[in-house]
Amino acid sequence: MDNLENKTVNKDRANENATLCLILAIASYPLICTLAGGVLTFIASVVLGILALKRGTTKVTQAVIGLAFDFVYLLICIAIIGFIWLVNDFGSVTVHETSMSPSGTYQVDIISYDLGATGGDFRVEVERASDGEFASVGDDKPRDGEEIYEAAASWSSSYEITWVSDDTFYLLPHNGSYNEIRVIRIELSEGGYSACEGYVTINRDESEFDHFEIDGDKVYYVCSVNITNTFDEPFEFLLRANAWKDKDGLLLEDIMISEAEDGSEMIYTIEPGRTENFEIVFTGEKGPSDKREEDDWLPGFSFVPVRYNPNYEP
Repeated sequence: MDNLENKTVNKDRANENATLCLILAIASYPLICTLAGGVLTFIASVVLGILALKRGTTKVTQAVIGLAFDFVYLLICIAIIGFIWLVNDFGSVTVHETSMSPSGTYQVDIISYDLGATGGDFRVEVERASDGEFASVGDDKPRDGEEIYEAAASWSSSYEITWVSDDTFYLLPHNGSYNEIRVIRIELSEGGYSACEGYVTINRDESEFDHFEIDGDKVYYVCSVNITNTFDEPFEFLLRANAWKDKDGLLLEDIMISEAEDGSEMIYTIEPGRTENFEIVFTGEKGPSDKREEDDWLPGFSFVPVRYNPNYEP
């Protein structure tokens, strides 16, 4: 009688183990993002499933399904670990570009965070001569560099760096053409740095195409372009139009410029903290047509930075 009762108790425990095996196996999946929690439930599920089968559970299906879930969970974990290993293996953090201050007191390093197929980004660090030798392009990220957090930019970006004194420089991060100018002024000291950031932005919703004129082999587009400067200094720039819809039609090429009286490109200036409408006449070579593709279509615009005034005194 005692032997029968023991068998019954063992069978009940085996059935409980089978049920718990399935429950914990399912619970491991939502916990996989916590890793530790998921691994613990996974291990417990495997142990309980094996014990259930070893003790002769009548709920074999539950135990087998639980162990099958555990096997799939294990494959997912292996795949995640493999992916992380590949990213770390193929990724690198190196010096992409450098720029030294006029007297060699500081060096700006553009750091490439290359994450392989997943992309990456660029960050900016400053090295001080007092800390040792400066890094070179291709070196690993220097340990003693101070990161300029305001200057991080996407993987497709490039930087223009301009030193105006031994402890002050300007950064212009951009992606190809300047549809918006992001300008950062960095002032360095032995103990750190200060940063001022602003934008020069074209407001397309507030801009409009007025009309066009044809004069011999030239075409003129008259546009009102609304521009805002949030930087704390005046900004000088050229402005170009991209009339791609009119290329090979009214225009021979899509890029148009704004010309000054001497034939050079017109330089515009916008004061700090201002929003202004600039009446701009763009010119381009005449194409085979006398009509625009769309009468009121506003071309695209891009900036060409000329100068940010380092001697500006508000």
